[in-house]
Formats: sequence, structure tokens, C-alpha cells
Amino acid sequence: MDRLASRLGLSRSPKSQTFKEWSDSATVDDVYDRLTNLIKCGTDDGQSAAFRPERLEALERVLGDTPTNATGEVAIENVQAHLVKSHPSLANEVEVASPTISLLLHSHACFPFAKEVPLTKDALVRSIGLITKDSDYMFSQEASFGQEPTIRARSKAARMEFIFSVLAHPDPRTGVPTKEDVLDVLCRIRYPHPKSFTAQQRRTIKELEPLAERLLSPSAGLPSRDSLRISISALRPLADVCNSMRDDKCEAEKFLAGKETLDWIEFKKWAKAVSATVALKSIEADRNQVSLPAVVDRLFGVLSTPAQE
Repeated sequence: MDRLASRLGLSRSPKSQTFKEWSDSATVDDVYDRLTNLIKCGTDDGQSAAFRPERLEALERVLGDTPTNATGEVAIENVQAHLVKSHPSLANEVEVASPTISLLLHSHACFPFAKEVPLTKDALVRSIGLITKDSDYMFSQEASFGQEPTIRARSKAARMEFIFSVLAHPDPRTGVPTKEDVLDVLCRIRYPHPKSFTAQQRRTIKELEPLAERLLSPSAGLPSRDSLRISISALRPLADVCNSMRDDKCEAEKFLAGKETLDWIEFKKWAKAVSATVALKSIEADRNQVSLPAVVDRLFGVLSTPAQE
């Protein structure tokens, strides 16, 4: 039959890849591509994109105006210059924090793997989508098959713990991803399944664990997050950005006073103190929004903010 089809110039439809075939052969780059598609477009079984269309359009417009080199990489200096221009009242602090900003952008482009990737425009779309509140709803979605979860929510604490790992372990610029980080991505990307597939019929988290372990194996040399400590000097540029958004900086600063390093628990206490209700300077009037995630979102969120007509 195949020979006859060949003689007649006909071709058979390619056989659809099964989940097992994909799981056995999937690469880190394949997951990056699928995560990029999820962040931009969502999936055909109901998973939401990170960006609303107008915010993705705004981000792609900014990136479209940003020069790239011969290999498609964006010069991080151009992105930082845009941030400085967009935050005139924080210009000095943002300039000083440029290495930290670069680190945060690179690490979220690499997430959820310990593989450094070129900072292409697609990588930046992933990074901005993951680091800002644009992905809040995407990460809040859940589904299950019977009693077994197939899509699980990713908590803001987990996202903040990844940022802690990035700041505490800046080399390589990937942070310290975990199997749980990988599973939070694998469970919601669009992997091979029948066209009639629904979110409730996805593979269970347990079924995704072997793939997560295989893909994360190159990061075996990274330290345990439990052993990490962030130096105050490394945290200082980000702390100064936070302080510049506040009239009262004493509450958060007392968690840094007299210390040289912070572990995750201490970092979390500092981040919580940043969210104390205070009067704000030169930013929106909602006094409860100066949490560390909100500061990070405000810093990077301008990249995907539609221009005012």
C-alpha cells in the first residue's frame, strides 16, 4: 500500500505522536517552545495564556523595536534602558540594580531548567510573563482526574522562592530550579493528546514525574535550596528599589539590619515586611500593593503595558 501511494505521488498523513513517545523523547528546548506558546496563546484544552492580547501586543511592540544580534539575542542594555526611561522617579535605583535586573530576566527565561538560554525575544516573552502578575491567573488554574491532580496551582510563595534562589545563587544565571518547578510547567503545557482532549483528561502529576526528573537531571550539581543564603550586598539593589517606592522603609529594613546574609525564611519575612501598608511615593494609590511581587511586577510590567492613547 505504501509503495502504491508512493508511485501515485500520494503521501500518508503523519502518525500523531503519542504521549509516551513524546515523554520518552522530549527535550528541554521542546518544553521551552511549548511554554512560550502557553504564555502567548494558552492551549486548546482550556489553559489560559499568561498575557491578555493587548498586553502581549504591547510587549511584542517593545521587543520589536529592540535590536538583536546575528543570533537573535536581545541586548539586555536596551531592555534596561527602557526600564529606566519608564521609571523616571526610580532612574538612579534602576541603574544601580541593572545587574540584578539582568539576572532576574535571564533566570526566568531559563525557568524551569538549569540551562542557560540565549535571551531572544521569545525568551524575554517567557521571562516577562513568568516574573510579572500577568501569569497569576495562568498559574492559579487547576484540574484533576478523579482524585488525582492533572493541573495544579503554582503558589506565589513558590514563585518567590525561585527568585530567592536566583539572588542567592547567581552563577549560573538559572537560579536553582526543582522538580516541583518543572512539574508546575509540564502539567499545563500542551503535550500530545487526542483532539477531543480536555483538561480533566490530562496526565496526572505522578505520570509526569519521570519526565521531570529526566529533564532536570543536568542540574544535579546545583546546591539544595535549603543550603542557600543571600548576601545583603546582593539583595541591596533590589531592596533600594523597594525602598524608593515607600515613604516608610524602616519596617522592612529592620529585617536586614546587622545581618550579612538571609536564608529563605528570613528573606520571606523581609519580603512580607515590604508589603506593609504604608504611604507610597509616585506610584498608584493602592497601599496594599507594595509587596515584593508587586514591586517586581511594577518594575518589569511596564514592558507589557499598552501605551495610553
